Amino acid sequence: MKYLRTLTIGLFCLLTYVSIGIAETLPERTEVKSPTGAAIRSALLPGWGQFYNRKPLKGCLILCAESFLLTEIILETRDSNISISDRRRRNTFILWWSGIKLYAILDAYVDAHLCGLGREEGILTLGVIQDPDDCGVMLFYRFCL
Repeated sequence: MKYLRTLTIGLFCLLTYVSIGIAETLPERTEVKSPTGAAIRSALLPGWGQFYNRKPLKGCLILCAESFLLTEIILETRDSNISISDRRRRNTFILWWSGIKLYAILDAYVDAHLCGLGREEGILTLGVIQDPDDCGVMLFYRFCL
């Protein structure tokens, strides 16, 4: 059973590494994304809504987290005579999986709404103060959360 967990975690880490490398080579396209479509995609497959919104790192993290938790839930429910502590552990995994699933759906929906706004992160600009009485330089840094 420990071997299966280790194999699952290793496989998802490898897939994450490969997926990020492939996603970084894809060309950027500015197209309108459907928020409902992104939410449905995220509900059907872990991380699909994030990949649809061109957020590969978020998609890989959600894919790994949901897959790990589902594997743990399945492994915890295989035994028919489980103790109370094992049931609590399984229920905790179910609660975490539900929270991550809800976060993934809402995140995909919101990211699809924000997709075409043309936000640029990390813009550093230098400006000169144009005042006849004063002389100076201003430094601006614009970032998006």
